[in-house]
Parts: sequence; structure tokens; C-alpha cells
Amino acid sequence: MTTTFLDFADMLAATYCPPVNTSMGTLPSPPPSPPLLPPSEKGSPRHGIYAVFCARKSDDFTSWLSCFDTSNDTWSRVSSIPGLTKNHVLKDFAMTSIGDSIFIIGGRLCRKERNILCNDNGLDEFSEIDVQVVSKVLRFNIKSGQWSYCAPLNLPKYNFACTVCDDKIYVAGGQYELVSAQSTSSVEVYNPSLDEWTSLPNMNRLRYKSVGVTWQGKVHVIGGFVQDSNLDQHVTYVGRCSVEIYNTQSEKWDLVTGMWQLDVPPNQIVAVEGRLYSSGDCLNAWKGHIEAYDGVLNLWYIVEGSQIKGISGVGERLYITMAPIGSHLYFLAGYKVVGETTRTISVVQSFDTSARENAWTSLEPMEEEGEKELCSHCCVVSFS
Repeated sequence: MTTTFLDFADMLAATYCPPVNTSMGTLPSPPPSPPLLPPSEKGSPRHGIYAVFCARKSDDFTSWLSCFDTSNDTWSRVSSIPGLTKNHVLKDFAMTSIGDSIFIIGGRLCRKERNILCNDNGLDEFSEIDVQVVSKVLRFNIKSGQWSYCAPLNLPKYNFACTVCDDKIYVAGGQYELVSAQSTSSVEVYNPSLDEWTSLPNMNRLRYKSVGVTWQGKVHVIGGFVQDSNLDQHVTYVGRCSVEIYNTQSEKWDLVTGMWQLDVPPNQIVAVEGRLYSSGDCLNAWKGHIEAYDGVLNLWYIVEGSQIKGISGVGERLYITMAPIGSHLYFLAGYKVVGETTRTISVVQSFDTSARENAWTSLEPMEEEGEKELCSHCCVVSFS
């Protein structure tokens, strides 16, 4: 069932869907294979939007992989993330897909602990303690339900840019230390058929929290917190708003200034039918509208009809992420329930970039027990 976004506020009394209990898989023994998925009820190509979540408040923190099936508008918990000890979660990694496989790359390993003292409302508080930067790479096959280890990154890192180009995974920049904001300009490319990472020429700038996207057949690393390779040299505002574009023929990075136009790193940028779209930055992940990039004028503009009203009846937003499928942009968000401390409303909305009017569609919200947070941005897999 779908409705227009304006009807969304009337749907908040959705039926309760309890979370599925799963046990953590450990390598090399994979979790049970997921059941075969039914044919699409809509007659359109079937896609799954995969995301990794963890609990915000719990006595037993775990990270798990969930899937939103766009053919029947349902969520399912797929598997726990293997290799994590109790109360440890992985964050700030990159997640991307090639064919039937999902790759979880690098990241920051954290330990969740309950504080001895409660907050002013008498509620338990939890701390997140950084443990280490990881280099491991996990691969999940959506058909077999099996996890496997891939060759690790040459340099452990988190908060880095990642994109797929010509069935290879490019990772660029990022942070490699927990105790400082020191970043890197290093770049690696992964060939899945060889299970091999290869170092590429460094970018012109050190940068982290930048966004990777493949556009016009080239790898783009957009924005981020930028430093000059000479740490004593100050990077101007124009330099911080720069983009690095990899030229596969010359094997060099071209520095393009002013393409992002904000001094704050983007949250997500995706390519849809030859255009780049953004919905916010790392300080404000959703600005109330969608922006598109005009490559001729070198500017971002608000997409007509993309402005939407705030959602009534819900509290603080816990997370939001964006996924491109065909001409649509899917937005997956979670909100606290007003007056509740342990319940979350999950919301899925889509915007048709090809529509001239009524481009927004909102799906039935789902209320569930517990507060969860997003560990990294989502990725899309086609169910072929």
C-alpha cells in the first residue's frame, strides 16, 4: 500500500512488528540461508536496500544486516554481522554491492558500555568507547546467505569515500587513527575476481568524511574535511569545497575547486540517470528538500517539488539514509516515538526524479521495540 506524503501523518498508528531474533554468525560457519524471495507483486525489477543497524540502548549490543524489499515494501532482518565480540559494534565503514554480493569495508570498532550513573530522568546512559581502526573486508552473498572474508585493506581506515566503477571498488581518503583527526590521501582499488587490493596514486589533498560517487564514468571524491598534503599549509574555503576526479587513462587525480560549494562535508551524493543528487550534509542529513547538481553552471539547485513538511507525531530522528533505484530516490529513516524511550518508528519514502508533480510516495510506517541507529550508509542489490 502506498500513499502520498501528505497522508503520512495519519498513518502513525501502524501495527507493531516485533524484531526478528537472530544469532550472530561466525566465520567460516555462515548463518542459515535466507528463504527464497517471492516474485515481485508489482511486476517491476526487484531490489533490496541493505543497511547495518545496532541498538542504541541495550544490555547486549549487536550489529545486524537488514533488508528493505522494494517489491513488497517489507523489512526483514537478514543476519548478524560476524566476527564481533559481545557489546562491540562496527561503525563508519563503507558498504557497497557488486552483483549478488555486499561488501563491508574497514571501519571503526567500538565497545558499548552502560554508565554507572543515570541521566536526570533516571534513565540508563551508555558510552561508546573506540577500540581500533580495522582493515578487514567482509562479503555477504544474498543468494546463499554466506559470509566470507576478503583480502583486507592495505591501510586500516574509517570515514572514507567509496564507490564502484567498472565492477571494482574504489576507496579514498579517510582516517587511520582514533586519537586524532589526521586523514590520508591514499587510494586503493579492489578487484573482486582476484580478491586483491591495489594502491593507486594519492589524491591531491588529505581528506575524510568525503563522499565517493561514480559519475560520467569517472570516480569522484567530493568534499570532506580537507587538509593540504603539507600540514603546515592552510587550505582555503575554495579548496575545502573541492572534488577529486580520477582519470583512469593518465592514472592521475584532477582537482576541481568549488564543485560542492559548502564548507561542511556532504552526507550522501548519488547518481540517478546522469544527475547527481544530495539531500543534506554531515551536520544536517536532511534539509527538507533534495538538491541536484548542474554540471554546466557548476551549482547545486533545489529540485522542484522535493520540499516536504516535517513529520508530525514523531520525536527525534535517529537516522536517515538515501538509496538510488532507477529514477527513484528512497529515503529510509527512523524516529523516536513521542513519550516513549524504547520504541522506534521506521519510515520509508521515495521521490521520483522523473515526475513533474506528486513525486513523493510514503509507505506504511512500522513501529518496533527498541531504539536503533544506523552504522553506515545503505547499499542497493538487484534481485535477479
